[in-house]
Amino acid sequence: MGIPLLDHRDVVKLLLADTDRVVGALVLDKLDTDSPSMGFSVVLADHVVLGTGGPAAFYAASVYPRVHVGSIGLAMEIGAEAVNLTESQFGLASTKFRWNLSGSYQQVLPRYVSTDAQGNDPVEFLVPYFSSWHELTRAVFLKGYQWPFDAAKVPDNGSSLIDLLVYHETRIQGRRVFLDYRSNMTGDASWGPFGKDQVDSTALEYLEASGAWDSSPIGRLHLLNPSAIGMYRSNGIDLASELLEVDVCAQHNNGGLYADIWWESTNRRRLYPIGEVNGSHGVSRPGGSALNSGQVGAIRAATRIAGYGQADALDVGQVLAEVAPAVSGMLGLSHRWVSNAEQARTTPRQSKAQLDAILHAMQQRMSKAGGPIRSAVVVGRSYAEAKEQAASALTTDSAVPKVLLSKALRLRHMLIAQQWYLYAVARYLENGGGSRGSYLVVDASGEPAHTALAEYRIKPEKTGLRNVVQVIAAGEDGELLERLDECRPVPAESFWFERVWSDYQSGAYLQPPKP
Repeated sequence: MGIPLLDHRDVVKLLLADTDRVVGALVLDKLDTDSPSMGFSVVLADHVVLGTGGPAAFYAASVYPRVHVGSIGLAMEIGAEAVNLTESQFGLASTKFRWNLSGSYQQVLPRYVSTDAQGNDPVEFLVPYFSSWHELTRAVFLKGYQWPFDAAKVPDNGSSLIDLLVYHETRIQGRRVFLDYRSNMTGDASWGPFGKDQVDSTALEYLEASGAWDSSPIGRLHLLNPSAIGMYRSNGIDLASELLEVDVCAQHNNGGLYADIWWESTNRRRLYPIGEVNGSHGVSRPGGSALNSGQVGAIRAATRIAGYGQADALDVGQVLAEVAPAVSGMLGLSHRWVSNAEQARTTPRQSKAQLDAILHAMQQRMSKAGGPIRSAVVVGRSYAEAKEQAASALTTDSAVPKVLLSKALRLRHMLIAQQWYLYAVARYLENGGGSRGSYLVVDASGEPAHTALAEYRIKPEKTGLRNVVQVIAAGEDGELLERLDECRPVPAESFWFERVWSDYQSGAYLQPPKP
């Protein structure tokens, strides 16, 4: 198709012209930082499609691929509106090799065990929270069907109580949690030994109908889904001989940038966020809908771009003059970082340690305040910390060698995004928002998640907030602002075939709506 592919390049800043039109990006070639330009170049475009996924590197516990960072902060920096940033999806996943532990990984009833940081003192930590084999095996089995953490499935020993207990072990107790496929659960001594007759009927009927009953979890997994074992083996983990370390991990951001029905940004013209970075996925998205939404969004964005046509092309000379100050500012900051590193003789190892410390603090903060368990006090304190970190972590006084420019510039826009996300969560809680989707809001006025978990008192959902979407934007002074937009109604109008067909044939439907 003749479309150039610019590999090994990071977008480090989106460029605005005419106050609200996105016209391209400042790009860094990571293989060319030793050149006089330090690898920077400006790429102009009539339309910019942003399809870089969710904020993957935000969290200490994440199942996103390690190479995935996300770039939503680039759009936030230029003031693109965001919507429903409060909403994400969390769930149990392995951490050495990042993979969701849904389906057969739970349905074969593995043993859950926690240890201290050194791998000693193994404890079957789920057992004290269940009263029988039937309760425990039912919850573990249903975790396969009901994989994402769901605040509504915590009470009454629901399947998401398991996620909460894993979170408590890892984030609060500082222990490590593993799944053991080598041996069956031990359970409470008063329950008697584990056996086929002790298994919840729903789980047993499924395993027997699938021809997958065996005396051990690994045997059951081999019968039910042998490729699940092979997948881990191909990534250096043998489930038949070793424990599988797990945590409650960030898996998907359901909120994102705000866009219209053509996937064009609501306030930054010619910017099209598609896929996960678009905030169209809702509070409790079904697993497949995100893929469908990404495909539909890409098609509709392409259709909208075609509809604008050549009449919307940029005046290159004028645009270059308009973006010059933004480009100069970013180049100046980067040159200052490199100069500081050269003068201070900062080594790449030293700089990497400093950048990693900034990222580590951010990830710990996001997992604590913006993860599956949230409280107003923690979120408020974390938002203040995020603002302070953004103001002080990467300044003109920072020292960054050329080889780490891309890492520092990525971290820069992540610091911006962190503030937006925590501000959104803080405002949601100030509005009286409670537990919904994949997070549990704890509050002293709520009911305990379990009789033995008094510290987790569940604040119920404020159902009135279902009728609105939370929009976050930057004011003229840069301060973040919130507004609540009414949800778009399901279209109810009837279409007259001859008129619709005429619009289709003429291409009129491609044109943007008249103001």
